[in-house]
Amino acid sequence: MQAIPEYLALYKDNAIVDGNKLSWNVQQSYYTNSRGPICYVSLVSCAMDTNDTDQIIVKYHGSQNQNTTDRQPSVIGMMDKKNFSSLQSAEPIKLLISSRPQNITIQTNLVDNTAHVPTDAVFVLKFEYLDAKEQTNNLINQEYSKL
Repeated sequence: MQAIPEYLALYKDNAIVDGNKLSWNVQQSYYTNSRGPICYVSLVSCAMDTNDTDQIIVKYHGSQNQNTTDRQPSVIGMMDKKNFSSLQSAEPIKLLISSRPQNITIQTNLVDNTAHVPTDAVFVLKFEYLDAKEQTNNLINQEYSKL
């Protein structure tokens, strides 16, 4: 049986803003405690007020399963320049992270990697927790397959 995901809406008004980086200190009471130690996070919705007309890249700090050639944080979503309330993706990007993060940092850049600071924004993240028993079995299988 698949675990029920959790959703977290992050508002720019509640963020610690450092240039184009937005950080939130998340209370642990926002999360369910009976979850495994790792999960996938994806950006399932986003609304942004901006003066830019270029595409916006949304990046997440701290993932374990994505690398970038420019050594920037992981790309978690891209915003269409015609409609900043819709995400562009054939498949949602699922980043592997430690469960129940206490600090979440998102940054926004234009396609040319210049900093982008939205006037206002709301990011909705989805957390999909992996079963602890399944994680252990997968780890054991990976170790044996290396032999």
